[in-house]
Amino acid sequence: MGYGRFAAMTGTSTVVIFGLMYPNTYALDHIFFSQTRMWMALYMGAAMAVIMLAFMFGLYSNRTLNIAIFVGAIEECRPTSEFNRYSKSWRISRPYRQRSRQENPYWALILVESTK
Repeated sequence: MGYGRFAAMTGTSTVVIFGLMYPNTYALDHIFFSQTRMWMALYMGAAMAVIMLAFMFGLYSNRTLNIAIFVGAIEECRPTSEFNRYSKSWRISRPYRQRSRQENPYWALILVESTK
C-alpha cells in the first residue's frame, strides 16, 4: 500500500466522521454547517492517522515520511482542539445569545438545574 492510499483512507474517514455527527441532531431544521463539528472531525481524523500509521508501521517503509505524518497529525490536533475549545475562529454575538435564551422555554429550568 502506498501513502496515497493512506491519505485517501484518512481523508475519507474524516469526511465520514463529520457526516456521522449529523444524525445526532433532534430536528431537520437543526442541520446546518457547524464549525464545532468540523474541528472535531479534523481532530479525530488526525488522531486516527496516528493510530492507523502506528498499527501499519511495517507496511510503510519511508521512515522520514512516517515521522512527518506523525508530527503533522499531532500538530494538527493542537490547533483544532484549541479552536473547538475556545472558539477562537468565531464568536457568537451577544444579541444572538440573548435571543436564543428568550426563545428557549427551558432556559430557566437549565439555570436552576445547573446551580444545584
